[in-house]
Amino acid sequence: MAESSDGAQASDDDGPPRRPRDLSIDTLRGLAVLLMVTAHTIGDAPTRGLRVTPGSVYDYIYELTFYLRLPLFTVISGYVYAMRPVRPGRAWSFWRGKARRLLWPYLTVASLYFVIQKIVPGANEARPWSAMWEIYVFGYDHFWYLQALFVIFLLLPVLDGTRLLYKFETWAAAVLAATLLTLLTVGPEGTRTALSDVLAYFSLWGTLRLLPFFIVGIGVNRFGDRLRARWLVAVAAVIGVVGFIAQQRSFLTDPTATPDAAGLLGLSYGLATTGLLMTFRRAWKPLAVIGHYSFAIYLLHVFGTAGCRVIVTRLGVDDTATLLVLCVACGVAGPIVAQLIVSPFKWLRLPLLGIK
Repeated sequence: MAESSDGAQASDDDGPPRRPRDLSIDTLRGLAVLLMVTAHTIGDAPTRGLRVTPGSVYDYIYELTFYLRLPLFTVISGYVYAMRPVRPGRAWSFWRGKARRLLWPYLTVASLYFVIQKIVPGANEARPWSAMWEIYVFGYDHFWYLQALFVIFLLLPVLDGTRLLYKFETWAAAVLAATLLTLLTVGPEGTRTALSDVLAYFSLWGTLRLLPFFIVGIGVNRFGDRLRARWLVAVAAVIGVVGFIAQQRSFLTDPTATPDAAGLLGLSYGLATTGLLMTFRRAWKPLAVIGHYSFAIYLLHVFGTAGCRVIVTRLGVDDTATLLVLCVACGVAGPIVAQLIVSPFKWLRLPLLGIK
């Protein structure tokens, strides 16, 4: 199965011939999805996931990779897109392929998840049936990422059509502009303004948050040699170290504070670190195997982690470390098995995974 620019395992209906899989890319996919499953298993609040205590070691694990998980996915998506960019005059075909790959699974899996949360005892934060329409208009749980990424793909025929991202200087200016736009428009989580109400539609806030990382991924593909310049690597490393120290200081000062992924720390630290990881990536087969199924794991892991948590706790297991290991294992293995089962059947793989 060929790679696609959504960072998963499919191809567009457009572009040059397919290339063999890059194990170093799959390795980073595996790392990103493993971090994400672990974080979602732990939960971002005392009422979600394993319901851990704020300030605990598990809460610290969640916070430690907060600025890296989805940014790394997005940098990978930008990099893979640049391998097979949209061709002039083929925007409609490009959009159609992305709608199939991202929106079909969104509609199917998000709807299924909503229903299961309603009917399964012990599920997190079930919404009333009357609010079901909202999950298609606004962001819903981790599925908001699919909405936000699709909007980025809507913009790409314009960005690449003007050739802005094919010259290093204008690409760097685009990264800076996208970063400034995010800083100026997307406020901290929990804040509500007239603009944030508008950006809530179809997770436009997420599009703004992800766009700098996607553009960085494109640049790593197109300008990899220039980005390996010693002075650029040194600057990125310094930003990464300073960002890491600032993150630790923030957590130790107030473990209950909500990290701001769209703030200066989140953007600068995330851009520098994920850019370095992409530029100097290496292949490691165990992670690459997981990365091969990253899209299925992203979509379906919540069924494995939540189901495992509900079943195991009913069996009397209440040790948090044991629950974490078992739930992460189910969250990774379950979707892999599901993909292997549904892949032979078009009527299943299209709505669940967006694969033709």
